[in-house]
Amino acid sequence: MENDFDRIKCPDCKRFFKNKDRVFIDEINTIIHQKCYAPGKILEVKDNGTYKDILTKLHE
Repeated sequence: MENDFDRIKCPDCKRFFKNKDRVFIDEINTIIHQKCYAPGKILEVKDNGTYKDILTKLHE
């Protein structure tokens, strides 16, 4: 992580994501902790993995 823009919060629990956190990302790039996920909280899940892995994929 290079700057403050990489430090975002989960829309459900409001905690900053850590690189090792398991997350889901939806079709409009909303990221949420897997433990915070429930149907209807975000749109259709398009990918999952660690926060660091998801950010790496988005920056490719």
